[in-house]
Amino acid sequence: MIAATGCIILSGCQTLNNAEWTTDPSSPDLPPGGIIEISEDDRAFSKALAHFSRGHLHELNQEYDAALAQYRLALTYDPDHQDTYLRVALNLIRRDRTDEAIDILRQLSDRKPDSAQPLIWLGSAHRHNRGMDAAITAYQKALERAPDNAGIYIQLVDLYIQQGAEQDAMDLLSLGTRKADEPKDLYRVLGELYMRHAALSTDVDDSRHYMDKAIHTYKEALELDPRDATLLSTLGDLYLRDRQFEQAIEVFERVESLYPDDIAVKERLAYTYELAGQLEDAVRVLEEMTVTQPTNARLFFALGAMYERLEQDDHAILNYQLAARLDRSDPAAYLKLAVLHMEDDPDAAMAALRDGLTFMPDNPRMLEMQGYVLFNKQDYPKAIKSFRQAEEEWILEDVDAMTPNFYLYLALSYYFDDQPDEVSDVLWEAMDRNPDALEAFAHFIFQDDDEDRIGKAVSIFNALREKSPDDAALLTMLAYVHSFRKEYARALDIFDEVKGLAAGTEDEELILNPRFYFWYAAAHEREDMHERAEELFYKCLELDPQNAEAYNYLAYMWAEKGINLEKAKEYVLIALDQRPDSGAFIDTLGWIYYQQGRYEEAYKEIKRAADIIPDDPTILDHLGDIYLKLDEPEKAMAKWQRSFVIDPDNEEVSQKLTEYGVDLEPLKAKAKREQEDQEEAVTEPPALDDEDVQESAPTEDAENEEDAAAFIK
Repeated sequence: MIAATGCIILSGCQTLNNAEWTTDPSSPDLPPGGIIEISEDDRAFSKALAHFSRGHLHELNQEYDAALAQYRLALTYDPDHQDTYLRVALNLIRRDRTDEAIDILRQLSDRKPDSAQPLIWLGSAHRHNRGMDAAITAYQKALERAPDNAGIYIQLVDLYIQQGAEQDAMDLLSLGTRKADEPKDLYRVLGELYMRHAALSTDVDDSRHYMDKAIHTYKEALELDPRDATLLSTLGDLYLRDRQFEQAIEVFERVESLYPDDIAVKERLAYTYELAGQLEDAVRVLEEMTVTQPTNARLFFALGAMYERLEQDDHAILNYQLAARLDRSDPAAYLKLAVLHMEDDPDAAMAALRDGLTFMPDNPRMLEMQGYVLFNKQDYPKAIKSFRQAEEEWILEDVDAMTPNFYLYLALSYYFDDQPDEVSDVLWEAMDRNPDALEAFAHFIFQDDDEDRIGKAVSIFNALREKSPDDAALLTMLAYVHSFRKEYARALDIFDEVKGLAAGTEDEELILNPRFYFWYAAAHEREDMHERAEELFYKCLELDPQNAEAYNYLAYMWAEKGINLEKAKEYVLIALDQRPDSGAFIDTLGWIYYQQGRYEEAYKEIKRAADIIPDDPTILDHLGDIYLKLDEPEKAMAKWQRSFVIDPDNEEVSQKLTEYGVDLEPLKAKAKREQEDQEEAVTEPPALDDEDVQESAPTEDAENEEDAAAFIK
C-alpha cells in the first residue's frame, strides 16, 4: 500500500554543495612577489577537494574501484565531510561490500552526533542488506535527532508494515502528524492505513471505527492544504463508500470549483449525484459536459441512461441516438434503443438494430437482441434465424460471453414455432448454461393456451430425461406438466420417483421444497387420496409456514367435503391475511359459510370473489348454489348457465341444469363459439423485459399465485 522510499545512498551521483569547498570571491590579492602562505588546514582542504573531484570523475566513468580509492584519500584529509562518506558507502555497496559501507556510515554517525542524515543513510544501507531490524533501529535513532523530518516517519512506517506491525505504523504516523514540519504526506499515508483496516475488518464496529478515523484524518490533512484535489477526491470517495452522499457531493463540488474544466471531476460528481438519488442534478452536470464535449459518445450514452432512470424515455432515446451516431463501433446504444422500443414500438426496435448491424454486421449481441425483438413480435422463424446467426458469431468471438438467456429463448422460439424435435437439444444446452432455464421454460409452458403444444411439451421433457434419467429437477418439471394436463396418476408416479431420487442427497432441500410437496399433495387430492394429501400439505406448511396456497387448499378440500369447517375457516383466514384480495381465497371462505348454512355471509364473500374474478366457472357455480338457497332460482340458473358456457365439461353443473329442464345444446353451441373466438385471437407469450434480454433468465415460479388456488376448483 505504501511504496518503499528508495535508498538515498543508492540514488546516484550527488552534487558537491559544501560551503567549505567553494572559492571565496572576496579573497585578498596576492602580496608582492606573488607568494601567499597556505596553512596546513587549507592545504588539507585542497587535497581533499582534489581527491574528491578525481573520485567523482572516476565514478562518472563507472570506474568504481578507482573512485572508491580517491574518496578514501579525500577522507584522510577531511574526515568530517558527509558527502565523502556517502560516496564511499555508495561505491562499496556497488561492489557488494555493504557491510563495509555500514561501518563507514556508523563512523560518520559517531562523528556527527547531532545529524540525522548519517542514520538515514545507515538505515537505507541496512535495508539494502536485508537487515530490517537494524534498519528500524537506525531510523528510530534518526527520528530522535530529527523528530520534525517527515521522510524518516515514512521510511520507518514502511518497515513496520513489511513486518506486519500496522498498529505501530499507525501510532507512529499519528505522532508524526503532530511533530513533523510538513505532515501532509503523513496524514495521507495514515488515512490509507485506516481505510485499509476499515475495508478488511470483519467486525462491524471495528470497521466503523477505522472508517471514522480515516475520514477525520483526511479532513485534518485538508486543513493544511484545502486545495489539494487528491486529498479532496479521496475524502469524497470515502464518503461515497460510507454512503454519506450529501457530504460526498459537497466535497466533489469543491473539487469541481477548483477544476471546472476537468471532465473526470464532472463525471465523478455526476456519479455521486446519481448514487444520492439526485438524478436531476446528475443530468444537469452531464448536460454541461456536452457543451465542451459535443462528440463524446460515452457522455451521451450516460445521459441516456440517466434519463431512462428518470423514466423520460423520449430524452433517453434522443441521447442514445446521438451516442450511436457518434460511435458506430459500439453496440451499447443500439441495444438500449432496442430495449426501450421493444414493448411499444417493435418496428422502431428493429430499425435501431438494423442501423447498428449495417456498421457491425457480425456483432453477436445485436444479432441476439434482434432475436429477442423478433420473439416478442412472435415472428419465431426469423427469431430462430437471428439467434442461430448470433450463435455462430459467439462461438467465433467468445462463447463464454453469451448471455444466460440465449439458448432458453432459442428453445422457446422453436417451441412456439411448433418444432418440438429441436427444442430438447437446445433446452439441454440452455440448462447446461443456466440452472434456471428449465423452470423458466416451464413457466412459459404453463401460460400457453395451445393444448397440442402443451402435449408436445411432455415429449420434450421425456427427450431430456433420456439425456439425464436421474435428474430430479427435470423429473419434477415433468410431473408438473402432467399435473397441468390433469394426468394426475402419471404425475404421482413421477413425484414418487423424484422423492426416491432426492431423499438423502445433498440436493434434497432444493428439490423436495414446499412447492414440490404442494403439487405432490394436490395430485393425491385429485386422485381422491385425501388423507395422504393432508399429510403432504402439512409437510409443505412445515417447510413454509407462510404458504398461503397450502392453507387455502386444505381449507377448500375440507369445505368441499363439509368437514373440519372451523379449522378450514382458520386456515383460509391465515391465507387471506397474506393476500386479502385473492378471489380464490375469498371464494373458499364463502364456501365454508355455505357449508355451515350461513348463506347471507356466504353470498357476501362469494359475490366479492366474483367481482374480482368474474368469469371463474367454480365461483359462478357457487354463486348459483347460494342464490338457490336464498330462494332466487332465476339468478341461480343464470349463474349456472354462465358457468357451463365457460366450462361445458363440468358434469355437476350440467346435472343441475338438466334437473331444472334446461336444454344444454344451445349452451354447448355458445360455449363452442366463445372457444373458437378465443382460438382466433392470437395468444401472446409473456413479453420480455429489460432484464430478460440483457442479464438473466426469468425466475418466476411455475404456478401463478391465483393458479394455485384455482387449481383445486
